[in-house]
Amino acid sequence: MFVALALGADDRAAFAYVVDLQAKGTSVESIFLDLLAPAARQLGAQWESDTTDFASVTLGVGRLQLIMHRLGDSFVQEASGTHSGESALLTIIPGDQHSFGLSMVAEFFRRAGWNLCTGPFSSHRELTSLVHNHWFDIVGFSISSDRRLDELKKDIQDIRRDSRNRQVGIILGGPMVIAQPGLVASMGADMMSIDAITAPQQAHGLIEQMKGRK
Repeated sequence: MFVALALGADDRAAFAYVVDLQAKGTSVESIFLDLLAPAARQLGAQWESDTTDFASVTLGVGRLQLIMHRLGDSFVQEASGTHSGESALLTIIPGDQHSFGLSMVAEFFRRAGWNLCTGPFSSHRELTSLVHNHWFDIVGFSISSDRRLDELKKDIQDIRRDSRNRQVGIILGGPMVIAQPGLVASMGADMMSIDAITAPQQAHGLIEQMKGRK
C-alpha cells in the first residue's frame, strides 16, 4: 500500500500516511527501518523486474528521500543525547545512482552526533580532494551493485594515499557487501557494516582500532 502511495498521482499521500503513523505513536526510527527502507527495496526490485519504469521508480524514491529529510530533525531528537563529535565522510561510488541507503545511514550517524559530509560526488577527483583537504576519521561507501568495483578499489587506494588523516578507517556497507562480505578484503577496506542502527558504533570501534595501529 505505501509503495502505491509513493508512486501515485498525489504528491502528499505518502507523507500523509507517515504523519498518521506518527500520530498513532510510531517512532521515526521504526518509520525509517520498517517502512521507508522496505519500500525503497521494493521499488528497486520492481525496476529490476521491469514491472515499474525508471521514471516512476525515480519519482517514488525521491518521495521517500523527501519524507526522510522532513523527519530528520525529529529523528535526531529521539536520540539519547550522546554525541561522539567524530567525523565521517559517507558516500556511494562516484557515478553510481543508488543513494537512498546512504541517506538513511547518514541519518543514524547524525543522530549519534557525528560530524558528517555526505555524497554522492561527481568524480573520483572531487572525492579524493575532499579527504586530502579535510580530516575524516571514517570514510564509508554504500555499495549497491558490482558494476563499479574496480573504481571503488582505486578510490580506496587513493584515499589511503592522500588522506589528511593517515589512519583513516574505511567501511563498506550496502546490499552488495552483505551478499559478498569478501569484498571488504578484496577492495582494501577495514570492515563492513550490515545495518544503519549499528553502523555508528561500529565506526567508533574502528577509529579506536586505527589509533592502535600508529
